[in-house]
Amino acid sequence: MRPLGCKPWSSRSPSRSNESNRSRPSEPRAWLPATEVDQPKLHIYGFADMGAQYLGTAEGDLHDFIASAPAFAVGNINLYFDAHPSPSWRALVETRYGLFPHQTWSGLDQVDNRFMDTSSPSGRAYAIWSGMVLERAWLQWTYRGWFALQVGYLLTPYGIWNVDHGTPTLISLVLPSLQVEEAIPQHQVGAQILGVVPIDNWEVGYHAYLTNGRNGFAPDPDWRKGVGGRLLLRRMGDLRVLLGASGYFGSMHKDVMQLRISTDATTGAQTASFVRSDWAADGGYAADEWSLGGDISLDYKGWRFRGETMVRHVRYADGKHEHKTFGDPFSMIPNHYRHYAYAILAYRFARHFEPYVFIDYNDADPQISLNKMGICYSAGLNVYFTATAMLKLQYAEQTFSHSENGQMDMHFATGRLVLVF
Repeated sequence: MRPLGCKPWSSRSPSRSNESNRSRPSEPRAWLPATEVDQPKLHIYGFADMGAQYLGTAEGDLHDFIASAPAFAVGNINLYFDAHPSPSWRALVETRYGLFPHQTWSGLDQVDNRFMDTSSPSGRAYAIWSGMVLERAWLQWTYRGWFALQVGYLLTPYGIWNVDHGTPTLISLVLPSLQVEEAIPQHQVGAQILGVVPIDNWEVGYHAYLTNGRNGFAPDPDWRKGVGGRLLLRRMGDLRVLLGASGYFGSMHKDVMQLRISTDATTGAQTASFVRSDWAADGGYAADEWSLGGDISLDYKGWRFRGETMVRHVRYADGKHEHKTFGDPFSMIPNHYRHYAYAILAYRFARHFEPYVFIDYNDADPQISLNKMGICYSAGLNVYFTATAMLKLQYAEQTFSHSENGQMDMHFATGRLVLVF
């Protein structure tokens, strides 16, 4: 959320943020006066959003499971720990706090995370065991503005949403399907190089990374890694333009440990051993995947436009296709392509009000049917009380249609009061 080498959020309006304010390596501070270099080495800042939401569906098999009455909600509570121990070194940790997984669904059961707090003054009060999500945690060394190295748990640099990332800077509360379904993994463990080069009123930036890919923290049984990057061209001035292109190639797999018992033909003695397997018959899978996408951001006076498109291809190894988690549990997910696109148009007037419209498209969900289409129509209003306090309201209609089961619709309304601190 907070750009490298920039002031905290409180000094700028989150509503005006686009990739011109996005993360980029900071210039070394060796030339700064000692009074600036000797400032506190650790900064703590963040944001929180709270509000209410409602999700409804058409009558059908999933209505009772998905639909919910209007209810208040605790959204994001994100804290950033930003350390600059020396001019060229930086560490950033972003954490999100919440009440999850309390009252969320695990299979067909609702999680109850209450426990008896025996250390409370009364000795028998109840408390909710809440959760924390690590959004990112990395170490960075900066050589110059055109070269920096990051190592750790990274927010993958792709598109618009994963870079802008937080509620105060994003226009829409509802995420596009390419972000929800992670056409490119949102988080990855690994290393990346990044930089930006200014050319007159333009900037050329880049990211290139090597990671564990979609397999995350799990020990990798082979040398298959995730590789990818992002190129961007940014124009500053009254008309701010950003053109971006992102790509990712990696593998995804699930290994299952199988207990194998062998019997000696001569003695009849039996020995047991564990064998790692990724065959579908054993419950595992293995596949290669790639994703390519492009995005555009335009800002002119009160107008803001955001658009993005992406294609993803998954190809499974022979005999190692993944089982479907929806529909027929004995069927396999075929090799497939998925296509995504969205567009947002917003206009801010009278300093405080920003209405917008949003349309999102995706197709060919292999979990349900390869002949499927999903379209989301949405409209919202952002009200900026100050540069750090805002109200966000949004309504969305989501339609899923495919030839097998007809059509299923959902409608969603949400509102969030957002505060940056």
